Amino acid sequence: MTSERKSLAEKILTINPKIVMIILLILLIIPLAKPLALPLAISKNTKHFYEIIDSFNPGTKVLFSYIPTTATMGDLCPPSVPVIYHLYTKQAKIYFVGVGVADGILTLIDTQVFSTIPPQRFGYKYGEDWCNLGFLAGGDISWATFAKDIRAAVKFDRYGNPIDSLPMMKGINSIKDFDYVIHCGESITILVRQWGDPYKMPLLVISTTAAVPMDVIPFYRTGQIYEYLGGLGAGAEYEKLVNRPGKAIASVDAITLTHLFLIGIILLGNIVYSSVRLRGGKVR
Repeated sequence: MTSERKSLAEKILTINPKIVMIILLILLIIPLAKPLALPLAISKNTKHFYEIIDSFNPGTKVLFSYIPTTATMGDLCPPSVPVIYHLYTKQAKIYFVGVGVADGILTLIDTQVFSTIPPQRFGYKYGEDWCNLGFLAGGDISWATFAKDIRAAVKFDRYGNPIDSLPMMKGINSIKDFDYVIHCGESITILVRQWGDPYKMPLLVISTTAAVPMDVIPFYRTGQIYEYLGGLGAGAEYEKLVNRPGKAIASVDAITLTHLFLIGIILLGNIVYSSVRLRGGKVR
């Protein structure tokens, strides 16, 4: 009986690492292929962010600014999709604008968001319910110019149409004509300095997980940022709130399963190792 136990212990302690990697790969693929929607606690920030948008009346004018990079897309796209989906369901008017020349500036909306939730599917008409004003280059100056006089900063939309040809631009002359600003990405300091403080705009921020402690929390605590979502985890929470599992929940499920598996084999390995040593055996 003892020899059998030792044999089993040795098998566990000398398991081929390739087997572990294959199991990890399977645990990653399953939730990514079909989100499992594992139990997920909703943070107070995510819940408040949801409640704010859920209070929007049809026709609420939302400026959705974004400045993603290739490095941050994985943290910014998953929460952006359920937020924009929520805006669709509330029939808000959405004005997209890129506020920089980051390498992912055109990719976030054109490919990542619209490929998942195209506006047309929700009855949105371009120029009437949503528009894409392209992107601004020039840092603080372009932000300040846009806020004061939109037409001084933007004359054509993302697709080359004069912005005055878009019905939804009627009466939109400065940032004060929007009801809310939802900002996705970096440059939080510029956001507060050029749009938030001077015009008392309510700012909702979608940030990367890493940027929250340094870039977002200080402004949030002073009330300069109304509310925020912090990266992939918050995106999964938001998907749960809008009852639309997507990339965020799938990614969090994959992370949860693989971490639980790794914790399990670490515990098992230590238990078996200690058992062998206590019996006076040798571990090779």
